[in-house]
This record gives sequence, structure tokens and C-alpha cells, in this order.
Amino acid sequence: TRHLAVEILTQIDLHQAYPNLELKKRLKNSALSPRDKAFVTALVYGVIKRKYQLDFVIDELSKTKRNKISHRILQVLRIGTFQILFFDKVPSFAAVNECVELGKKYSRGKAGGFVNGLLRNLVRQKDAIQEKLQQGILQYSVSQELFDLVSSQYGERFAHEFFMEFLKESPVTIRINQSKTSREKVRDQLKKDGIDVGEGRFFDYCLQLDSTVDIASNDSFRKGEFIVQDEGAMFSVEALEVKEGDRVLDMCCAPGGKTTHIAERIKQPRNVTARDLYNHKIQLVRQNLQRLGLNDRVYTEVYDGTTFDEKDRNRYDKVLLDAPCSGLGIIRRKPDIKYGTSEEKRNALVEIQRRMVLNGFDSLKPGGILVYTTCTINKNENEGMVDFLLKNRKEARVKKNHAHKILEEEKEEDGCIRLYPQIHKVDGFFICAIEKKENE
Repeated sequence: TRHLAVEILTQIDLHQAYPNLELKKRLKNSALSPRDKAFVTALVYGVIKRKYQLDFVIDELSKTKRNKISHRILQVLRIGTFQILFFDKVPSFAAVNECVELGKKYSRGKAGGFVNGLLRNLVRQKDAIQEKLQQGILQYSVSQELFDLVSSQYGERFAHEFFMEFLKESPVTIRINQSKTSREKVRDQLKKDGIDVGEGRFFDYCLQLDSTVDIASNDSFRKGEFIVQDEGAMFSVEALEVKEGDRVLDMCCAPGGKTTHIAERIKQPRNVTARDLYNHKIQLVRQNLQRLGLNDRVYTEVYDGTTFDEKDRNRYDKVLLDAPCSGLGIIRRKPDIKYGTSEEKRNALVEIQRRMVLNGFDSLKPGGILVYTTCTINKNENEGMVDFLLKNRKEARVKKNHAHKILEEEKEEDGCIRLYPQIHKVDGFFICAIEKKENE
């Protein structure tokens, strides 16, 4: 199992593979038990989540510079360090022994002593090392640049609580496919399957499951009775307030959580148009629609949302723009986001968002609603984008709706919804409904 974790982590480091996709690909073809699959997943995400801390420890204890250690041996050390410091399900001596064997395997016996010496040294110094890891920026396992970004926009205390939240385990939330079944039936079936089930925080059509559950092999999942989706993401469809007969455009639809949510509520065939930039993303959406039995309600197409097709002008009652963004609100689910973000990349995203938000708004009929949403908390991509739209389209105005009442936070003067992981215990989202005023 640790061998598989080493291979997955090496692919992620060397080839920028996405952890969720690499895990899916490798675990699908493996003969591992569900328990072992959960163990590999926990190791991979644990190492990614705490990589800054793990590398600090390796640098402290190794006489060899990190850039001189081979890729796979470095992953072995990270896995061993993670288990000794943060993973109490495995005794330290077992973690050391397993990693020593792996080290030998990857170096024809040469690195066994190096791995053994470093990890045993760590076991001896564990308390002192853990104390060091509580100092300054190290405690969050994020870069100074990222901490400073959040701190400058929200204050240091917020940044502290925000990044600490991402080191915690988060449950899996599922949305019940109400066109097929009910929450009660799914809950009862999952309990029969031996799965711990909890209630959602905000919506009566979702449930929370333990994060170690192997969902893909669950019978209710295969039958299309639910889809995995964070509750934070559900707010954007609530804010859209779709009703039967609406013509709806979902501009960035993959992997299809919000598209299928909309399709459940609009029963007419092909009244929903779902677009994304790449064919493989559209295929993923189609798979989800097929599994949930909603494919006849949605027309899917590969389309670049930064370009405008004149036939879309004034065409839709509702438009959902779940814009490409820096993803800072979902680091607890996708910890690799921490290592891929930069000011340059965030600024490039703002340019894309600007083109898309204007195109989305221009696709609305007068009286229609655009919901602009991101899974980031970066204000340039959120409030900045709403300001940009209001300045550039005189008929645009922010509209409060019933999604605010669900949150019971009507104090947001500007009409936008802001979800923060450390406060609401869901993924971080920004959601704003913007109405196109009727011609007066």
C-alpha cells in the first residue's frame, strides 16, 4: 500500500498529476481492499496537505540536501514522517520498518540505512520537532505569499483560523437525487451498508458521510441515488432560483454537480445548456447525468465561455457562471492548490473571469438572473468581479434571494453570500445573484 502511495505522490510531484484523478486511476485497477484503498488515500492527501512541514523536518534531520535525495526516496521519507507525526493509526515502529523496506526496494538496498537513521532520529526527537512545527507560518503548512494574501484582505486572525481549518479532516457530503428517491431511503440504505450517516448543515436533501467511505463501489451511488457535492456548492443553485420552464445556461459545468442539481428542478427536456472548455470534462458531466438519469434534460457542448456567440444574446432566463478561479476555498479537499497558486496566475484568472461574466450577463433575457460564483475567497476574483460587471453593464443590479435566508445571515449589505470553511464548516464560496433590469 505504501508503495502505491509513493508512486502516486511521485506522479503528482514530477508530472503535476491531479491527486484525485491519479488516485482514482491507480486504485481502480488495484486489488486492494476498501480499507487499504482508504489507507493509501489518507497517506497521499496527508503528505500533500502537510508537505511544507514534512520537508522542514527532513531538512532538519538529513545531512543530505533535499534536492540531492531521489524523488521516490523523498516520498518514502515524507510518508514515514507524516505517519510518525500526524497519523496515529500506525505505530511508529511499524511505519519506520515499512519505510526502510521501501527505501531498500527503490535503491537496490543502498538507502535503507539512510531512511532508518532519519526516521528513528525523528521518533526520538518527536516532541521537540512537533514544538518547532507550531512556530509561525509552519503551523499552517502554507507559503508566506498565500498567508499574506489572505491576511491582507481579511486580517491575521481570520487567516490563522482559515488555514488551520484546512489541516482538519472534512466529511464527505452527498446530495440526494430527488428525481429518483428520498433522503430517508438513501439514509436507511447507507446505514444498512454499515456507513455512518449524519445530517447536512443547511439543506434537507443532503447527508454527511465519513471521509474514508469508498463511494464509487456503493450500490446506491451506482444506481444514481446521490452525487458527491459539498453543501457550499449547493448555495449557488439555490441562489439561481430556477423554476420549471426556465431556460438555463451553465457556463462552466464540469464535473456536473450544479448542472445535475439544476436538471433535477427543471423537468423539461433539454431546457438546460451545459458547457465546458474541454471534451473530457463534458464526458464527465455526461457520465454523471447518465448515472442520475437526467441526461434527457440537459444539452451539453464543448464551448469556450470567453467567446460570445451572438445567438446567445438575451436567450436565457438564468445563467450560472461557476468561474475558473484560484480555488482557495477548497484547499481542504484539494490541498495541491496551495502549491500551484501565484499572483501572476490569479491575475490571469481575473482577465478570464471578466470576459466570461460579461458574456454570461449578455446571454440573459431582460428580467433574467446571473449567478456568479467562485470557490475562492480572493476579493479580486469575487467582489472585484461584481463591481466590474456593475460598472460595465448599466442594467445590472445585485439581487438578494432566499439563499440568504437559509444562511440566516442577512447582514451582508451588498447582497453577496460568503461561505468560509472555519465558520460555516463547508467549502469556501462566494455567490452573487445579479439581475438584468427590464427595459423601462
